[in-house]
Amino acid sequence: HPHAGTGRAHVGEDDGGADLASETVEVAVVPCWSDLSEHAGGHVLGVVLGVPSPPEPIGMGVCHCSCHPFEYGRFLFMHNGQVAGFKKIRRELMDTLSQCAYDFCIANSASDSALAFALFIDQLDDPHAAISPQHMKMKLTKVIQSLSDALERHNVNETSLLNFVVTDGNSLAATRYVINRTKNVPAASLYFSSGTSFEPSLTPAEAPDMPEGKKCPAVMQEPLREYRMVHEDRRDDVVIITSEPLTNVRADWIPVPKNHIVLV
Repeated sequence: HPHAGTGRAHVGEDDGGADLASETVEVAVVPCWSDLSEHAGGHVLGVVLGVPSPPEPIGMGVCHCSCHPFEYGRFLFMHNGQVAGFKKIRRELMDTLSQCAYDFCIANSASDSALAFALFIDQLDDPHAAISPQHMKMKLTKVIQSLSDALERHNVNETSLLNFVVTDGNSLAATRYVINRTKNVPAASLYFSSGTSFEPSLTPAEAPDMPEGKKCPAVMQEPLREYRMVHEDRRDDVVIITSEPLTNVRADWIPVPKNHIVLV
């Protein structure tokens, strides 16, 4: 993927017991696995939500303003996929936005992903207030419906892949959705895993192959270990949503059905 982004949400309470949430957003035009600062930062900050780097956005080249995750108020958003025929529908949909949502879209490259988030932002009464998972689902569903209706009005028959993730630091919603008006096509992959904890197993992993004469960066020279999802209780303390399974234990990774939404 051409660009990288991570979002870390820190959740707590103020002295009066009111909910507080803040995000730390880091973006770059290089993949996150090639940035050693990402490894270092992971030891300092509690990572609640990690957002993978999506493909190059439609309607914009590679630049920081088009890197995910996008941030607005307490909300973070990413999109893995693309909106087909985007140049045909962009003007129409942008004309429906409030001034705040419109300004956000312009400031963040006016790409298909930025416009999708702007359509979500447009439904928020207060971008700094948390919303329920059910309301998050309703707003994401409305975004998808707005895109689908516009594609139909403009007779766009190509495939749109709409894997969205949005969070307010308390709740998270992720979609696995595909639009094609003429044929049945697969959606982009999406999996989830949940359990008590996600931790290294006792079995060391195989060291990565390196070209002759090359060494791993110092930050990666610690013994590698396979991770696993641990189940010690019926309640889930950890939920991971990812485009591909992160471990070899396939039973831990449940594929999200096509055209469904996951709420956490």
